[in-house]
Amino acid sequence: MKSTLIQVFKFLFFTSIAVILIFVVFKNIDLHKFWEGVKQANFIWVGISIIFAAVGYVSRAIRWNLLIEPLGYKPKIKNSILAVIFGYFANIGFPRLGEIARCGVLTRKENIPMDKLIGTVIAERTIDLIMLILLAVITFFIKINFFGKFISNNILSPTTTAFASINIFLIISLILIVILVIVILFVFSKKENSITKKIFSFMKGIAEGIKTVFMLQKRKTFLIHTFIIWLTYLGMTWTICFAIPETSSLSAVDALFLLIVGGLGMAVPVQSGIGVYHYMVGQALTIYGLSFETGLLYATISHESQILFVIITGSIATFYIFIKKPKRESITDNSK
Repeated sequence: MKSTLIQVFKFLFFTSIAVILIFVVFKNIDLHKFWEGVKQANFIWVGISIIFAAVGYVSRAIRWNLLIEPLGYKPKIKNSILAVIFGYFANIGFPRLGEIARCGVLTRKENIPMDKLIGTVIAERTIDLIMLILLAVITFFIKINFFGKFISNNILSPTTTAFASINIFLIISLILIVILVIVILFVFSKKENSITKKIFSFMKGIAEGIKTVFMLQKRKTFLIHTFIIWLTYLGMTWTICFAIPETSSLSAVDALFLLIVGGLGMAVPVQSGIGVYHYMVGQALTIYGLSFETGLLYATISHESQILFVIITGSIATFYIFIKKPKRESITDNSK
């Protein structure tokens, strides 16, 4: 009962933040004019963007399997796809829960230890972070003068200000808390304690999962799927540009820039980046001489079309994972 109330509180808390952010972003927008812009969009391109997303889901599931194989397990690709989709679905309700949720699904379906799966997800996300940084650097240097001002004013400057405003006392307190936790774990590790053993066993499992990135037997295939995943991200971003007349002239490099900015917006711990993604992408498009309203129109069509796709596929995945019962064997063993 208590855990359920906590989950409900978390959901309401993050939902409230998302609603507030959306209100702040749209408060000065003419909603009637905005809706007319949505209706005039070319939804054929939106459909193509969703196809890119679907390909990305499959490729991500295959890549995840490649990380799991060194652990001695070979999950069915269907179950991995369902787990990935359910993970995205869970993120709509609770930020960052999706990574744990998809591990839980594969544990349920394939009986793979949860801790090891979490380690593979950490390894996977670390690689994606490296890719995002690498693409950001490449994009920055391709059009250093064009993108430099936006990055400086909207990313570097706010980040510097945020860090400068952090209280030194708070930093010292956090450091002391971390040291205290380490000391407590060290002291308890010397004692025969079942809880401590479980904690260390869980941490060991995560470490084993992370190590799989160095134990890959199909490294070339892994790199190919990493490339495909990010190519689908670019395709999702660029195709939406053609859905709106004002953004239809943007190049692949421009779409890559929007992908990076959108990726940073989605990284903020708010449900599916709601509000933050809209604001950052909307502002990013203003450097092309477009209005914030146009940028917000692009961001809304891009974000909400993907959210709708996740809700539909996530609902289907939920049915197959938790509701539909597996078929019984049609052939019975009569040899007994």
